[in-house]
Amino acid sequence: MHPGNPEPADNKRFKALVAPLDWGTGHAARCIPVINELISAGFSVIIGTSGKSGIYLKNRFPALETVTLPSREIRYSGSNIFRGLIRQLPGFLLFTLREHRYLKTLLARLPVDVIISDNRYGMYNRNVYNVIITHQLFIRIPHRFRVLSRIVWRITTGMLSKFNECWIPDMPDSMINLCSEMSHGNIRFKNYRYVGLLSRFYNYVNYTPEFRPEKYDLLVILSGPEPQRTLLENIVLQQIHALNIKSVIFRGLPEGKNTVRKEGCITLIDNPDDKTFAFYAGMAEKIISRAGYSTIMDLVALRRNALLIPTPGQTEQEYLARSLAEKDLFIFLSQNSFQLKVALKRMKKLSVPDFKNFITDLSLLKHSLCDLTDKMNKQ
Repeated sequence: MHPGNPEPADNKRFKALVAPLDWGTGHAARCIPVINELISAGFSVIIGTSGKSGIYLKNRFPALETVTLPSREIRYSGSNIFRGLIRQLPGFLLFTLREHRYLKTLLARLPVDVIISDNRYGMYNRNVYNVIITHQLFIRIPHRFRVLSRIVWRITTGMLSKFNECWIPDMPDSMINLCSEMSHGNIRFKNYRYVGLLSRFYNYVNYTPEFRPEKYDLLVILSGPEPQRTLLENIVLQQIHALNIKSVIFRGLPEGKNTVRKEGCITLIDNPDDKTFAFYAGMAEKIISRAGYSTIMDLVALRRNALLIPTPGQTEQEYLARSLAEKDLFIFLSQNSFQLKVALKRMKKLSVPDFKNFITDLSLLKHSLCDLTDKMNKQ
């Protein structure tokens, strides 16, 4: 059975609403194993959708019921992404309140037993069991804004305390993990648990392509907000053509299709499906990728590492790239200083790490779901 298309269980005792944030498709992608395991555990699943992530999940689970959730577009401007997000913080907090009120109206006509929210901080209700998924318990603040750290921490902690449980998609080990201090700081609330890495490729560990064409020298995985996605794409295209390197580029366009087209030495795919992603990830000698957390979890699940290029101004990605490089799991270069010749030289020294200690088989998630079912049975 292909991952993402599980056979529904006959006994669907509880009804779950899964509601990922719609800033891109990363949050939706890591909800795929959660949805699969809920179905396997006998839950009736409803997906809360909006934006591009909604289209992504509707295509992935066409048989499941969906409801439309409020959506708020976050605007990014140049490289001052964090400054722009700070300016939009009041609007975000107001949106969270509106989202919370909207959920109350929704539950009046569509009652559920549990809500599993991925970074939607308004998706909780006192009449149901509430779970939030996030790896950013301690949001990284640029040095010049460190004065805001305590305020941001208090806001985050206050929001997380509204939920019965916080599921952290990382390893519980303080040494063997991906997020370092973002998910392993001094946590001062008790309702958290580590659920392991949540990747759509959780059962692709031993994936072998049906046929093996000649190898590709390079795979480039683009993603993230504009204009930075296009800026990096243009840089990479120009330099790959100049060096005539046989490459594949995943363009990171969620509205695009899984169609393949070629431009000289480059194979371009707007929006690869899972099988295509895993296939080319296995065929490429080296990988260059954005440092989005969902993409990193996918690469670990496929037992591949990469050279990471954080989206400029996204402090989470910059922190992840640096901390993973310090652990010798990945390497990184900044977009502003990116030169493909330099990247290729650095990747020659990139050894393949042993990812066997990173749990991608969903055993921790399954255990969390068993505990969740027990708690709901006792209510």
